[in-house]
Amino acid sequence: MLRDVREQDPYHNPTLWLSVAENLPLALGRPITTRAIRERCDLLLAQFAQEDRANSRKSHGYRIRPGAARKAASTSASLSQAPSGASGIDRAERRVASAVRYSASATLHAEPASGDDSTGLGEQVQANPYRKRRARQALHVKQQAERDKELALML
Repeated sequence: MLRDVREQDPYHNPTLWLSVAENLPLALGRPITTRAIRERCDLLLAQFAQEDRANSRKSHGYRIRPGAARKAASTSASLSQAPSGASGIDRAERRVASAVRYSASATLHAEPASGDDSTGLGEQVQANPYRKRRARQALHVKQQAERDKELALML
């Protein structure tokens, strides 16, 4: 259906909806009205536009700050080094590493990109409701790991 509509382009010339309505029942094998075709095309185009805006916000809404990638790579490399203890990486260290990876990832996506927006609304900043919660969790995990290390040093 969309292929026929794209070939005929009835949006610029409304009389072409009749030719689309003549060709489509042959392909579908059932009768269909011009109004039903037009409404279905409008619905599909609206859904595609909505998905396109959502995907655009997900993939193109942010840019990487200068130096953030290098900082994240160096942090990740320092955390990936094995500890000198025989037990390997304990749970607290893994939680700290996870929190640092998350915070590094958050800094990579913190600044909104400038440029054109397919919505036509200009530059939009999307609020992330989980960001503050994750930051608090990361801080809590870091503090807990520091307390665990201090306790281990005391013993």
